[in-house]
Amino acid sequence: MHFPVKQIEMRGYSPTVLPRWVATVLFAIALSGCGGERSPSGDVTGTVTLNGQPLSAGEIIFFKEIGVPAAKAKLEPSGAFRLDTGIPVGDYRVAIQPPAEAPPTTESAANADATPAALPPKYLSETTSELTATVKEGANTFAFELK
Repeated sequence: MHFPVKQIEMRGYSPTVLPRWVATVLFAIALSGCGGERSPSGDVTGTVTLNGQPLSAGEIIFFKEIGVPAAKAKLEPSGAFRLDTGIPVGDYRVAIQPPAEAPPTTESAANADATPAALPPKYLSETTSELTATVKEGANTFAFELK
């Protein structure tokens, strides 16, 4: 017995478009993986002091590579900081940046030696700063003492 085969016409599509589209989607799925393995990361918190006093404002920046910031956090008036997300384990260079404008406060006036304006220039860049951090998996706490 013979059944007639009816051709389906796909308007606007050539016979090679659909297989190419399917191949592209399958390739993209293969590249994305299953999302199973993630590289180990660490949560980072700490403090920054200048001449024994908390650095009251600014930003701390972690660099995995020179010129490429991996993470940064704002300094609280107490000198404390916390990275919002975990960062990959490994060695980092650390730089401290003053805020764009450091408003004077009663607390910063009392700790004049620890104001962002008193920050030694060597800490402004990861290439001149001597600050480093080795981030391990899990919780990491660093105390950076600037002089």
